[in-house]
Formats: sequence, structure tokens, C-alpha cells
Amino acid sequence: MSCYAAKTGKPFYQDERLDAPGDYYASIVAAGDKVFFASLNGVVTVLQSGDDLKVLAQARFGESISATPAIVEGRLYLRTASQLFAVGK
Repeated sequence: MSCYAAKTGKPFYQDERLDAPGDYYASIVAAGDKVFFASLNGVVTVLQSGDDLKVLAQARFGESISATPAIVEGRLYLRTASQLFAVGK
């Protein structure tokens, strides 16, 4: 994972490895102070936003995720190959 300053292009971090192997087709989404990304092999990783790469949680959904998660009114919606999940309040 890499993160760059939008104005200068200066890297905050570059080519960092997380324990989240796999291919990623879905876009990364953010809400509040959390960043969510879903891999094609069905693992959703939650990061704390900021300058450090702090993994808050990982969940394995058991089937592929290629759709970008949606965030609506405090809920994270995830579409896997055969199901739709709503996670949150």
C-alpha cells in the first residue's frame, strides 16, 4: 500500500505490506476515521486513517468481492458473489 500527498506527491508511506494478500478490483472507501478495502478473495480490511498504517480489523466473507463497498448512514454494504451484507448500527 502506498499513500502520497496530493499537492506535492511526497510519499507518506510507499510499498508497505499489510497482511491482506490478493487482488483488489473494488475501490477503497473511507468514512470518518476508517478506510475500508475489499479483496477479490473476500477479505475486507479496515485501517485507521492517518499517517500510520494501523490495521483495525479484518473479516473473511468466504467468497469473492469485486464490487466497491457502499457506506450509507453508518452502515457498510458489501456485495459478495452471491450475498449482500450490511454491517454497522
